[in-house]
Amino acid sequence: MASLAQDLLALVKSTCHWLVIIATPPYTHALDSDPAIDLILAVGAFGQTATVVFVGNGLNYLSADVTVPEGHSDTRKLLKTLPLFDIEYIYALTDSNDSRLYEIDVAITAIDPQHAGHLVSLADNVVTF
Repeated sequence: MASLAQDLLALVKSTCHWLVIIATPPYTHALDSDPAIDLILAVGAFGQTATVVFVGNGLNYLSADVTVPEGHSDTRKLLKTLPLFDIEYIYALTDSNDSRLYEIDVAITAIDPQHAGHLVSLADNVVTF
């Protein structure tokens, strides 16, 4: 009979860690919802861990200046729900003075390319949008 510690160890080992890199601007597809945000929410909903990194044009997900096209969900509102799905590690490959880091009510940490590379090496799955 397995002990509780062995059961917990097996559970931890069975949990996948996802790294989702968002490098394209929001609303560039013809879908009602956003595939990157949908994946992140699904990962969290199924008890897996995820780290999100916004890079390049993907930083526009954080911008208050982006207009939400008719028929689309506001991605900034969806990003605010990430902590509810246990998605707590949200980064932006940018300077800490970038005002977009503070335009939505979610903690986003600025990182450098070296830190981003380290995140890639730790992930079980890396998905780029």
